[in-house]
Amino acid sequence: MTNSPPAKVRLEDGEAARVLASGIDSLVLTVYLQWVKEDFLEKLHQLKGQAQLTGREVPVSLEGQTPEDAVSCNMQTSGAGAWAYRLESAEYTLCVGTWANVISRPNVKIEVRSETLWRLGARRSVERIVGILKRHGASVGLVKVSRADLCADVLLPETSWREDLRGCLVSRASDIEPRYSRREFSGFSLGKGAIVGRLYNKPKEIAEKSFKEWMYPIWGVEAVPEGYKIVRVEYQLRREALKELGVDVVDDLWRYEPNIWAYCCQNWLTVKDNPGAHHTQRNLLDWWEVVQNGYKGAQGAWPQVRAKAVKANLRALLQQWVGLTGSIAAVIRGENPYEKDGALSLDGCIQDALRLARVAGLTDELLMEKVRLKDAKYRRGGEKYRKAVASRPGAAEFYRGA
Repeated sequence: MTNSPPAKVRLEDGEAARVLASGIDSLVLTVYLQWVKEDFLEKLHQLKGQAQLTGREVPVSLEGQTPEDAVSCNMQTSGAGAWAYRLESAEYTLCVGTWANVISRPNVKIEVRSETLWRLGARRSVERIVGILKRHGASVGLVKVSRADLCADVLLPETSWREDLRGCLVSRASDIEPRYSRREFSGFSLGKGAIVGRLYNKPKEIAEKSFKEWMYPIWGVEAVPEGYKIVRVEYQLRREALKELGVDVVDDLWRYEPNIWAYCCQNWLTVKDNPGAHHTQRNLLDWWEVVQNGYKGAQGAWPQVRAKAVKANLRALLQQWVGLTGSIAAVIRGENPYEKDGALSLDGCIQDALRLARVAGLTDELLMEKVRLKDAKYRRGGEKYRKAVASRPGAAEFYRGA
């Protein structure tokens, strides 16, 4: 099931707003299970030992119920809290404890990343990682929800999104703070407890921080239409709040997802006119009513998400590379005062960086090893992805444009 992009990207006459996409943007689970076969724990123990011995992450492939469900990840040198083993990938973080049987605490903690949730959908993302645990010898019992972030991205006229909306926000949160990015108003943050609300300019956040440009095809736009804003309305719910709303295990989340959204947008936070007036004289803003009723939670089946994510990662890395190259050039010029007034060239800076890298001990073999370790972070690692990209119209142009 997909959240179909709108046929038009401008609002109709009388249309206050339009929800472009909605769903679960972040998900943390804890799993109670029994390892019927302890081979997997032994394998993790060996991999962590290797990582600690070398001081570097160790790549590992986790087989799924099908070849397409496999996940490439890296064993970290340290665990996380009570979990001794931590496996990181672009799609999941998997923390695993050393105990083989079900006890009073969960054996595994799973963080499902945003890109995976939007590409596969929340249910399919969970089914996939639980299937991987089963494939490696786990008898899975309870899968509980520790945190879930629900969101909706809404298209608004610019005139509806402004800093003085602060007085229109009616919330159970004890504090409501405006947020700024580079001295420009970006949104609001509400609460610091079991529920945290955020309303913010999502394209601005993408451009300056997350680089999740794959959201644009999900929204059905190539850019934000002139005269409009795309605002994300997001609620971060931790376990305490989820349990109060009837969510214990993950199946409860699928069952009550629309009800949770209704609670957040109707009880925990509303947006009304006439700030300061008596509540009987305040009415719901039209665009907030659209937000209340526009949550569908329909995600998945977006093959372009992964390709766009790879392209965004590349752009971010290139920006870092440009910054580092400039820093290296500045240091070299600082050490050679007679060259401070000399002209710089990109080729010259690259050659200087290459020379310093070799002095620092970077060899072709070490570079290959580093690429292998980073592999899980930047790609899914399956032949299915490469074939899917190659089969799409304009695939060659996409890579040339990257």
